[in-house]
Amino acid sequence: MNKLRMLLVVVLALSASVVYAGSMAVNFPSTSGWAVNGTAGAPGYAQGNWVNTSDWQSSWGNQYSLVNDSGQATGATMDWYASEIYSWQYGAATNDNERMMDAGIASVTAPVEVHVVNIPYQKYNVVVYFTAQMTNAYTSKYTIGSDSIYAQIPAMGYFGNDNVFTQVPSTSTVDLQGNTPTGNFIVFENITGATLYLTAQSTGWAGENIYTYAPGLARASISGFQIVEVPEPTTLALLGMGLVSVLRRRHK
Repeated sequence: MNKLRMLLVVVLALSASVVYAGSMAVNFPSTSGWAVNGTAGAPGYAQGNWVNTSDWQSSWGNQYSLVNDSGQATGATMDWYASEIYSWQYGAATNDNERMMDAGIASVTAPVEVHVVNIPYQKYNVVVYFTAQMTNAYTSKYTIGSDSIYAQIPAMGYFGNDNVFTQVPSTSTVDLQGNTPTGNFIVFENITGATLYLTAQSTGWAGENIYTYAPGLARASISGFQIVEVPEPTTLALLGMGLVSVLRRRHK
């Protein structure tokens, strides 16, 4: 019995190391020249080794090589297109989450486009971040393949207000205009394929200016994103489950 228990502990420890999930992260440029040099990301997704981009508006044709959270090359590359870059608070960011969240790429009419190729993961989640310091609320549509998530960005909703990450649920698949759920990040789950094409598109809806009550401006933006590997069950993990079953039978 004691030997079996010891073997189970060893197997489970080995399986934990085998199912390590890698992740890649990209921080889009800012007019303030901010860079993420430490750890950033929502709880459960925070990581280091973000790739900081620097192109003005578009990197189409200038591909960035992505590394994982350990800083190792992955073979994946990325380029993107947007009609503008921005930064909120104008240089007042005090931590890496603010530097990542309160800046990025945006567009008013044409979609923001992000293209990643040679993704090494069999299955992965995509975490997309966004904020705004606009004086009106607006809604945006984020799309990967046939899946879309709608998010409302509140007026003056920049991250530096409270440094709180709020996820828009993946069930927000309909444009409800002013009733669309608010937040500053979304998660597309269980994506497959070595190529990723992510877009952010304005829905055309915008709330009133909270100060002047004039019609607001529609927009779509992306502050940064992560590609997070979803680990598959391993042979060692399955073996560990089998040993648990054996121990239970012997205990009886």
